[in-house]
Amino acid sequence: MNTITRDIKCAICAHEGKVDAVDVDRATPPSKIFNVLGKDSSGYLHFRCPSCGSDLVVDPYEVIGARQMVGQRASRVSRHRSRANVERYVHVTLTAVLLVIAAFLVHNFSGWWVYVLAGALVLPASLSFWIALFGSKK
Repeated sequence: MNTITRDIKCAICAHEGKVDAVDVDRATPPSKIFNVLGKDSSGYLHFRCPSCGSDLVVDPYEVIGARQMVGQRASRVSRHRSRANVERYVHVTLTAVLLVIAAFLVHNFSGWWVYVLAGALVLPASLSFWIALFGSKK
């Protein structure tokens, strides 16, 4: 059975403690309680280290089944987030290429088939642009 751990360690200062929650033991000193700051739009959990005061980031998938969470600096996690920006540029590039091909066809050829083909190119271009703008940031 996979359980979610409450033990956490700061990767910056190596301070160990427990995540703050309703059922934290009264015997746990405040210097061992990591405050929950919430989660960001990428789903990463944020905690405040009671020792050094750093904003720690934890991947929620690494919490399941782990004996102890290890909070990293937010800048270390930002490298993983940059992949989402690259995927957005792929969608923007695909949109531009499809629209250029459709414009080229309409400008250089004539006939009803050109408009059907251009329309068939504009539909996936608009979908790709929609994904680039409003797609998931994960």
